[in-house]
Amino acid sequence: ELRHRASPWQRNLGYPLAMLGLLVLTGISVLIVCFHVLELLLDDAAMPRGIQQDASLGQVSFSIFGSFGAAVQVVLIFYLMVSSVVGFYSSPLFTRLLPERQDTPLTKIIGNCVSLLVLSSALPVF
Repeated sequence: ELRHRASPWQRNLGYPLAMLGLLVLTGISVLIVCFHVLELLLDDAAMPRGIQQDASLGQVSFSIFGSFGAAVQVVLIFYLMVSSVVGFYSSPLFTRLLPERQDTPLTKIIGNCVSLLVLSSALPVF
């Protein structure tokens, strides 16, 4: 019903652009992961033992893309955070855990806090 009430601009331009944006962000994140895995496999300097001892934290960038690469990674982390929360609450097993406005029991609130804590703990792994 919401799709039928959407304007033609939103249906014909908004939804495809949103989908294209999601596909681009997903593709970029997969490419970055592949690049880092190949870098770890092929380059000895990428391993922690290859890092120079005189390089202080924040003074030397280990990314070949510099500040732009760091900004892309920040955007990807936020994208992965949002998509993991949406995916978590969309799964059939956890749809009952969704909070309801002004009618959420304490056990459900605690379950949501635990779920979000586990999901946010997984972000550094991403």
